[in-house]
Amino acid sequence: MIPGLELFPNHVSADHYVFPLTKLFGRAERRADKTNRSAVLRFGWSYEFPLKKLDAWPQWLETLREKLPHPCAAEHCAITLNEYRPGHAITPHIDSELFRENIQIVSVGAAAEMKFALGDATEEIKLVHGSVCVISGEARHKWTHEILPVPALRYSIVFRERT
Repeated sequence: MIPGLELFPNHVSADHYVFPLTKLFGRAERRADKTNRSAVLRFGWSYEFPLKKLDAWPQWLETLREKLPHPCAAEHCAITLNEYRPGHAITPHIDSELFRENIQIVSVGAAAEMKFALGDATEEIKLVHGSVCVISGEARHKWTHEILPVPALRYSIVFRERT
């Protein structure tokens, strides 16, 4: 395992989050969308510099934040919700340095393969429904990570703490 990478399978009861995620993303209105891009919603703080305060998050996200392996302080927390439809992926990247050490990803729905790379070295992990992946240290700052194309509907809830 890559230093700084932690995986907590079945850490949360993710079934509780399917309905509110589906409702937030308004699935019925998006069925005709042909852009092949994952939908994104943000709460707490923006992801771009300069950081901007955004809308407060719903109570169910607060309950989930408290269950994280490393809960971020509520006043500094930035939450990103991603909806992946079949075939969607995220390209290799390293997360912004605008945020503190731990990036925590909660997986809901279909399993996804997350690939890490550093030069010629690669490692893949499976993110299953209810798992939490924590990226910090070397895994966060040196290795790129990506989500390979998903086979079915999947959501991720990403918690970051602003500096």
